[in-house]
Amino acid sequence: MNNGKRITAFFLILLCLIFLSSGLFYRAAKKTQDPSLLRRNAVFMDLEKEPRESIDLLVLGDSESYTSISPMQVYNETGITTYVAGQSGQNMAEMYHMFETAMKTQTPKAIMIETHALIHSKGSAYDLQNMGTELAQTCFPVFSYHNLWKGRLAGESARVSAWKGFRVKSGVRACLDTKKYMKPTDHIRMVPSGNRAIFDKILKECKDKNIEVVLYSAPSPVNYSYANHNGIALLAQESGVPYLDLNLETADIGIDWLRDTMDAGDHLNISGAEKTTQYLIPFLQSLNLPDHRGQKAYAAWDHLAGKYDSQVAGMIRKIRGSNEKV
Repeated sequence: MNNGKRITAFFLILLCLIFLSSGLFYRAAKKTQDPSLLRRNAVFMDLEKEPRESIDLLVLGDSESYTSISPMQVYNETGITTYVAGQSGQNMAEMYHMFETAMKTQTPKAIMIETHALIHSKGSAYDLQNMGTELAQTCFPVFSYHNLWKGRLAGESARVSAWKGFRVKSGVRACLDTKKYMKPTDHIRMVPSGNRAIFDKILKECKDKNIEVVLYSAPSPVNYSYANHNGIALLAQESGVPYLDLNLETADIGIDWLRDTMDAGDHLNISGAEKTTQYLIPFLQSLNLPDHRGQKAYAAWDHLAGKYDSQVAGMIRKIRGSNEKV
């Protein structure tokens, strides 16, 4: 009996310490002005800092998302407020955590999901582990932000330029081999069942809230194939949602794989992202999302959009050559 009481007391004390430390680390994370200290979790805090009900279009996904759609460019062209809540290597469990975080303060009219996380899986056991990890981090933020102190002691500073979640990448490393890229095939790479279950959960919650869901695949020879396209297209058909596979549209987008990728066809650089965003704008306008340009409540967006244009125009000209129009 005494041993049982000691064990019970130990776990009660441990639980109290986790609760207390979670509150402390969460408040410290929310107050920090340096996103590099939060590492992959910076986007959670940035998203929570956005004014309530101010985001019309939410983008979810891994690094393919935050290097393909530029919210500031979308706002400049359409007045649609977009936020890219992407993480490097984001898995579906993390995507659901991000979705739930956004829903606490936002009710977007549409959500676009970049599909690389959907097709990527290391197996069902790994997926279950990810789900358990995300549940623990949701309930106890200390597991998400416990490394915050390390960055402070090391004197880390912000190294990432983020514009409503978008990362400006100006490097160029050509993709030299695209012979097999999107070569037609009847083979279907099915979306793993665990990923499908999480997607279905997001889709149901969006339908309940009257939020439109759109799947899209960013241009990437490294990550996409026609077999992937077939699997995602099947999922989209079965789910009744639009699917935009931009890997089939690279000629119309104008992607130059010698200039528009920063890492040999894995991710787009700012030039490729500008072309891709421009290509998507007519589709985004077809969603009948509101134009907030010039509205007093969105003056900060107007200001930030102006700063964004002045920063990236020179980068794009340098990548494409001074004679090409931006």
